[in-house]
Amino acid sequence: ERPRVDIKVFDSVAMFLCRTKMQSAALRSVRVLVCRHYSGTGRPVFINPLDLMEEHVSQVYCVSREEVRARLPHGLPKTFATQVEALGRVCWLLRRQSYEIMRDLKKFSPDQAKGYRFLLSGPSGSGKTLCMDQVIHWCAKAGWLVLQIPRVFSWVHSRSELRPSPRLPGCYDQPVEASNWLKNFRAANSEFLGQMHLSEDHSWTKREKSSSGEDLNKIIERGLLKPNLASDVVGVVMREVARSHDRFKLLLAVDEFNGCFGPTSFQVEPEQLTLLQYVTEYTAPGKVNSLWKIMFVATGAQYYRQVICLQ
Repeated sequence: ERPRVDIKVFDSVAMFLCRTKMQSAALRSVRVLVCRHYSGTGRPVFINPLDLMEEHVSQVYCVSREEVRARLPHGLPKTFATQVEALGRVCWLLRRQSYEIMRDLKKFSPDQAKGYRFLLSGPSGSGKTLCMDQVIHWCAKAGWLVLQIPRVFSWVHSRSELRPSPRLPGCYDQPVEASNWLKNFRAANSEFLGQMHLSEDHSWTKREKSSSGEDLNKIIERGLLKPNLASDVVGVVMREVARSHDRFKLLLAVDEFNGCFGPTSFQVEPEQLTLLQYVTEYTAPGKVNSLWKIMFVATGAQYYRQVICLQ
């Protein structure tokens, strides 16, 4: 049996390559050595992620950089992005945790009564985000609609402005963060948006309204063109996606979920941020089985108890 390997080896090699700016011939040699160390061969595994088997656990498999950019428009973790830059390709180490989640998702059917909930927990740098990204990429290849909240801490510790919410008294909108999320959501799920429509009339302001049946693409475009409405649009998009649970296979994926329950860099409580309100509302226990059949969250050790209570 192939011995277990330390992911830090991969990190060290990537950082070394970036610092030394090795020539292409030497770079190819190092790529072969790294892949041999991880997969037991001179080459990484080039395989459709949908065909991954238990025998591929602890091996490196490669996917298209363009495909990853399309499915994960928010970007990869910084350390792994460095590896991609150094090695010239997206080479993922298949962890057992990732494989087991993919295996369980293969068995899922939208008409089953109870869904699945997955919780990844561990110290910083243990690979939770990368594991989540692998599963999201697998779901995208399998035709799932993925509603991803990539970095909750980037919301609660953002340097962007807060604006009083016109819809929720005492709460605050984050126009920049909401606009960025809408742009990335549209990029990752463009093939689904034309099939979803507003299920009920919605008033944005006293003068602006959207009628039932309006294309969800137009709703998102409204939020991008008018940042003051972006946070409200995020809530509407989450609602409409959740109501499509009987039409599509849906995955709700939230990274840094524990950030929903800790302090913020603003002089407000986390529950006063409208974006976090939408996340915690749709991850409440009653919503998980009735709307989101599959919920996948990653969290660190801090505020772990609150996360477990929601599960």
